[in-house]
Amino acid sequence: MDAALHHHKVVSMDSEFPGFLRKTPRRSDELSAFADMKFNVDNMKIIQLGITLSDENGIIAGTWEFNFKFLIETEVFYDPKSIEFLKESGIDFEELRINGIDQLFFSNMFTHVLSRHRDLKWLTFHGLYDLAYMVKLDTKKPLPVSMLDFTEIIATVFGCCVLDVKYMARFYDDLHRGELGLEKLAKILGVKRVGGSHQAGSDSLLTARVFARMKTAEAIIKHDDRLVAYVPKKSRGHRQRLDIKPHSHSSLSLHVKSSGSMNENKKRTPTDMPEEWWHKIQAKGGIDVKLAIMKQMFATDLSTHHNCFSIPLKQIRDFSFLTEDEKRKLKEPKEKMRVTLMEPCGSESKMWLRQWNLKVAVPMC
Repeated sequence: MDAALHHHKVVSMDSEFPGFLRKTPRRSDELSAFADMKFNVDNMKIIQLGITLSDENGIIAGTWEFNFKFLIETEVFYDPKSIEFLKESGIDFEELRINGIDQLFFSNMFTHVLSRHRDLKWLTFHGLYDLAYMVKLDTKKPLPVSMLDFTEIIATVFGCCVLDVKYMARFYDDLHRGELGLEKLAKILGVKRVGGSHQAGSDSLLTARVFARMKTAEAIIKHDDRLVAYVPKKSRGHRQRLDIKPHSHSSLSLHVKSSGSMNENKKRTPTDMPEEWWHKIQAKGGIDVKLAIMKQMFATDLSTHHNCFSIPLKQIRDFSFLTEDEKRKLKEPKEKMRVTLMEPCGSESKMWLRQWNLKVAVPMC
């Protein structure tokens, strides 16, 4: 795997774990969902991890499936129905008891490998729990108590690009707006599964192949010029620009629009941008966040709806939203830093944290 990562930097990931001690209702707010996830992940252990490596063209280097030691007799917390379901899916818990991988040993080895490869693109499918269990493996600690700290740890562990294929499917009518599971999505795209469902290795491979197909499927491209990714796609012979529009109460959708020139947008304040944002951060010349993003960098970490954008420091003139500690840190010469921007969430005007990644071009005076 270490050798393959030098040329195959797209890492598709899936995990199997012993169910949910707390089940989160579908329409729960994000803070409640995070609290439930923390309780579940802190109290249970990962059972299986699947990793598939591929390149940007979808060429698969290989799939690895790691089966961890799991003793049902001694585990205090697990969902019996989930264990039975995993048994029916082919997971041999007796084999895990005898020959399963020690999680501490795996954590040390895997962390060492990741430290040698920091420019990776991570793929999941509905993968917030996958990320959470990986964070727990990497840090060897319970999840942090706040969503803010959790997103910062995700950025530390995985780098700047984590994509969720299920979230991406929301932007295509042909893919039922992200309402389908991995199996049905693969069927629509004509991607065949290798191996059994609900096996982490097979699921990670299917996720990689579905992602590659979503980037190239002619049936999708001819109906929709949008792409959810961390860089704008420049195919089909014309210039494209980034645009950002509200998609739901708790997230923003990023897509690519065709455009002959961006000059017409430079002095226009977009009406679809939440009014609460307008004075939070401004680029030089009065260009607001949306237009600065259109001109500059890219959205990442779509799986948790904490879209991170890079904006050169020299283009930002208003730092009033920063805390004193963050202002102090800005003065320190470093490549990147993270600041917090509050954003309204939903009709009840609840607030949640959005991370902004500022590339420090020059020290702040």
